[in-house]
Amino acid sequence: MNHTTQKRQLKPHLRWLLAGDVPDVLTIERECFEHPWTEDDWRRVLANRDGIALVATVDERVIGYMVYLKKPRHLELLNLAVRRTHRRLGVGRTLVAKLAGKLSPGRRSSVLAAVRERNLSGHQFFAATGWMAVRVVDGYFDAQEDGGEKETAYVFRLTRPQFDDANVQDPISNVQ
Repeated sequence: MNHTTQKRQLKPHLRWLLAGDVPDVLTIERECFEHPWTEDDWRRVLANRDGIALVATVDERVIGYMVYLKKPRHLELLNLAVRRTHRRLGVGRTLVAKLAGKLSPGRRSSVLAAVRERNLSGHQFFAATGWMAVRVVDGYFDAQEDGGEKETAYVFRLTRPQFDDANVQDPISNVQ
């Protein structure tokens, strides 16, 4: 007998990252990544006038986030994470759908993201949400404090036709 269980899908609220969200975001960052961003990394990115940071919340609790940069011809996804307890519930897809909604044929027609070679869950997520691996860049990520070598990145690209966000609620229609 074939029993298929389907997890419920969350409909998180998306909003701008606020200063008070930083402790939650840092906790998620440390939970999700072998080489997490530091508070200084966050400040540097958020000080960039082209940097956008959004959080996904459920019942006012931050459960995920993404940070991206607006470039002249594309968007660059710098960071995306979802609490382990809220994975595979549509939170990451909702964030990516929001990002895909910012694309337009005449202006920014794709999103690029560099993913560490060893980040298998990241590779799987991007593949499952319609991104294509388009390039491998040796030595893209700096060596970490452990004295290791620079790490290879896989560059993924998302274009608008590959992602259907028609059913995703758009709570932040003014994000540019």
